[in-house]
Amino acid sequence: MKKALIVVAVILAVLAVVYLGASWYFSGLIVAFTPNSLAEERLKDGDPQDYGLPAPEEITFQGDGETLAGWYFDNPV
Repeated sequence: MKKALIVVAVILAVLAVVYLGASWYFSGLIVAFTPNSLAEERLKDGDPQDYGLPAPEEITFQGDGETLAGWYFDNPV
């Protein structure tokens, strides 16, 4: 009986170490990512035409000393 208890304790200890090690490893992958510049992100994402959207019209709005810029997609339907 005592030998079985020791075997179970060792197995639980090994599983705990594996679980903690995997948690530490994958949390490092999630938290410590490499940031990209806006140009790199735009190259990675592609153009709206790649997703079946029409070419957008670039628009800007002025208000309270701020300029908002964006795209206007005409609804083809």
